[in-house]
Amino acid sequence: MKSYSVALLLGILPVLVSCGGGKVDETNVETDKLYMNICTTLTNYTDSIRTAPDSASVYALLERYGEHMDAVNYEALPDTDYHLNESQNDTILMLMDSLINTRGRRLEEFASHGATAQSDSISVDSAKL
Repeated sequence: MKSYSVALLLGILPVLVSCGGGKVDETNVETDKLYMNICTTLTNYTDSIRTAPDSASVYALLERYGEHMDAVNYEALPDTDYHLNESQNDTILMLMDSLINTRGRRLEEFASHGATAQSDSISVDSAKL
């Protein structure tokens, strides 16, 4: 009787493990997909901002980045972001810092290379008085 119970338990155990493991694997697949989409989006927009021809292009890219990141998050299953591990979160933060720093450098370059704007007619007229 004892050997029968052990044999039954050993027969059922792999089925239980495989059934339970499917959900974990599905969660891991969704988490990895979300992670890759976020990293790809951050990298692509950082590269695009780095080569933007003017500040208007930088601002347009930032607006599209926000819209694209919203779409990436809406495509993922709810609470998938909670399953990102510490290393993945650190990488995402590093890529976000890179995007923010690149944006700042590019806008600073455009500001320092731009010609100063001519005074408008009101301030010119006021200076003559």
